[in-house]
Amino acid sequence: MLNTLGIDWFNRLTTLDFAVSQSVRDGTETLSYSYRLMVGFAPRGDAADLAAAASDFLVLVGDRNDAFLPTNSAKSYRRHRVRSCGCCPV
Repeated sequence: MLNTLGIDWFNRLTTLDFAVSQSVRDGTETLSYSYRLMVGFAPRGDAADLAAAASDFLVLVGDRNDAFLPTNSAKSYRRHRVRSCGCCPV
């Protein structure tokens, strides 16, 4: 509700904490999510998000990414401000 009024200061605050036992931690895990991070997991849709971009951007995707297929999306991204879209071997 506050974001609709232009108040986004609270977006950085923690909204979700994970109870990860100290014995299984290796220092690379994410122990909490902010509101901003959680919203990033659920974009409004490619077209709406890309159209709202304020400047040019570059899409980089690993060639072993199961969640994003750049070859299927390249045409969609080129309609917007993406200068390049492709796979990066890891």
